[in-house]
Amino acid sequence: MSRLYFLAEGRAPNATALQDALTTLSGFARFEGAEHEVHMRVAGHQERMYLDLCDTKWRGIEIGVDGWQGQLAGPVHQPPGGHQPAEAKAGQ
Repeated sequence: MSRLYFLAEGRAPNATALQDALTTLSGFARFEGAEHEVHMRVAGHQERMYLDLCDTKWRGIEIGVDGWQGQLAGPVHQPPGGHQPAEAKAGQ
C-alpha cells in the first residue's frame, strides 16, 4: 500500500493512516472474505494429490491413479516460501 500511495501522491503515507488502513483490510479479510483451506507442500483434492515444488515459478505436480503431470497452478491453496525446493525428474 505504501508504494501505491507513493506512486499516486509522490510522498510516503502517514504512519497512523497506513496502520488504520491495514487494520481495516485485515478485518475485512478475517470476517468478510472467503475462507480457503491451506496446505503445506502436499494436498488432496477430488481423488488427486498435489505436491508443491516450492520454486519461484509456483510449480506443482498433480498425481492421480493414471500418473502424474507438472502444472503451474492447482485447485488447492499453498502459501509461498518457507520450504526448500523439491527435486522432480520425469519418470520418477
